[in-house]
Amino acid sequence: MRRILFILLLALPLTARSYDKLPTLEKVFVGKYADTGLEREMLENRGLLSKDQKMKALLNDGRANQGIASFESRFFTSRGFLGQEEAIFRYDPAWGEANVKTSHPISYSPSLYHVGDICANDIHVYAPLSNFGAFWEKPLFHLAWFDAASLAKIGHLDVTSWNVGDGDVAGVAVTNNRLFVIEYQETGTARIFNLPMVNNTPQLENVLEYEISTLYSNGIDFISDYTFITWDSNPFDTVGYIDVYQTFDLDPTLKATPMKTFEFEADQVHAEGLVFHGSELWMAQNTYVYRIDNPVPPAPEGVNADDGLSTDRIRIQWDPVVGASGYDVYRGSSSNPAGAAWIFHTASPPAVDDSNLTPGEIYHYWVRAKRETGGTSFTSPFGKSDTGFVSLPGNRDGNRWTLY
Repeated sequence: MRRILFILLLALPLTARSYDKLPTLEKVFVGKYADTGLEREMLENRGLLSKDQKMKALLNDGRANQGIASFESRFFTSRGFLGQEEAIFRYDPAWGEANVKTSHPISYSPSLYHVGDICANDIHVYAPLSNFGAFWEKPLFHLAWFDAASLAKIGHLDVTSWNVGDGDVAGVAVTNNRLFVIEYQETGTARIFNLPMVNNTPQLENVLEYEISTLYSNGIDFISDYTFITWDSNPFDTVGYIDVYQTFDLDPTLKATPMKTFEFEADQVHAEGLVFHGSELWMAQNTYVYRIDNPVPPAPEGVNADDGLSTDRIRIQWDPVVGASGYDVYRGSSSNPAGAAWIFHTASPPAVDDSNLTPGEIYHYWVRAKRETGGTSFTSPFGKSDTGFVSLPGNRDGNRWTLY
């Protein structure tokens, strides 16, 4: 990334800031891939290696020193530093040095040899490519996609016209059949590009651009109502940072600002890529991938709504979520939660009664957990729903009313 070269050339550590910390829950070793002699020489020449283990940890020789991705049972990382043996890796059945199944080197003409943070769906792995480091050349920026099983390159788009300038295309995320690309900038304003996809192929028509306040960004991913972006202005820190945005604040006409900033342990190479694997939050950290505490709670399981047990109410119950501070209950007339309306908030045991309903009509219910983290409330995604109804008065068979 531009940031790494900037630090290597100037060697000017910046002052770290302090934010609420997300603790590390698990570390998985994915292994070394290359001894980047160029980087080692540059650091040694500036007297930055000596006996300081934190500086030695900055040697970007790991399989996960840039990006991380997953989709269901497929797991990936990317490594990249100034064209030094850059590659994408696939793991099975989980991240881990012993689980590397295949890799694909990044080196394409013309001069596309730098890979950033990556993302994946059931078909492809997506990656931003550039000629970062070739300052004697005109900057080139492409988006590429690879087969999710073999990692064979399938196609690419030239996005140099986005005018990233001295920045970079740092990371990508895929959601709702759209590809999001985050821009790395050190000054001014950074952008997120929102590309439509057709048959899992990104399109350059009707691209949306969102201005954001986050500089030095690296990775991006989405969960529930939130957009998470990793950043760090100083690789000499032993922490990285995450800006959390409300996704609905991303607007082509406005510059978005984060609702919350967290810090996390980064004792390998500062902030890099991130991915949500289900409800777990994972970070790329050079020779390791870290699982850190996810401030967004998982969706409650076991949602159950009464089917005709009463003529005047439906009881909705669910399994409690560890660490939840409360729950929001939604009701809809179809199985699509987008049309559901909020009806209750409760901090009490996980059960509520819904009344003033039409007998015989089918209602759909969802429950979302809430969690307070660092003084900020986060809401889980919509999980599985259940249907319920109230019965017309009539003959009763056991615990269930018989409808006429």
